[in-house]
Amino acid sequence: MASELGALLLELRGHGLLGAEELRQRRPTRASTGFAALDALLGGGLPQGRVIELAGNATSAATAIAIRLLARWTTEGWPCALVDRPFTFDPRSASEAGVELSRLLWCRPNQLAHAARAADVVLGSGAFPLVVLDLVPPPAPPGPRRREKLLAEGAWVRLARRAEAARATLVVLTDGHGGPGAMAAATLQPVKQRARFMGQGPGRTFEGLSITVGLQRNKLGLPPGTAELELGAPAHFPTRVEPPPALAAVAAPDAQPVRATSKRRRGRGR
Repeated sequence: MASELGALLLELRGHGLLGAEELRQRRPTRASTGFAALDALLGGGLPQGRVIELAGNATSAATAIAIRLLARWTTEGWPCALVDRPFTFDPRSASEAGVELSRLLWCRPNQLAHAARAADVVLGSGAFPLVVLDLVPPPAPPGPRRREKLLAEGAWVRLARRAEAARATLVVLTDGHGGPGAMAAATLQPVKQRARFMGQGPGRTFEGLSITVGLQRNKLGLPPGTAELELGAPAHFPTRVEPPPALAAVAAPDAQPVRATSKRRRGRGR
């Protein structure tokens, strides 16, 4: 009987059956987020090889948290990538927040399908341990709004597999719609935020944000809970910061190149 069971297991291994040793190797290792409370909420930090969703809205603190993650990774010497679908990334403020722009790949696709493709290529390269995919739409003007078509489930399956194969963490920023869904190992959502100011009256200075982040759902076996995060203002009186040449901005495939023009001075012929 034991020999028959062994033969059956050996046959099934060729059809995707994983043994105990392989399952142990597939358990995600974790990297610190830089927030002790958030690390505790996630069971030790961001799980590598997994998809994490930061669900918020265009004015929430989700973007600020993502910038803080990029700052931590890049200052420690790791290359990171940002796929900026809404075109809202500001290199100057990111640099003031601590992001090493020379270690950041910045992609600016102009369509949702291009954003998914860019994230797929970046993850497939295996060169970026942290990839941020920003899909939060910018604030819309008053009036009826036409929502963009959502990514298909197959696209999220592919991205999740890419992240697992590369042992990279894919952080997806959404407005609560059209996110990775079941492909996310955990969903974090800022449930409360409060601005802190220094001084009193109309001339007071912005000091930072106090954010409460909740673990909405997860597949990591973690209990639900919240984490209190404190983010300081990058600079009260910022100076001009020019992005270094190493900051790569990748446009969409159908974007029109910008050509420099010069005016030729005309003189009278003799």
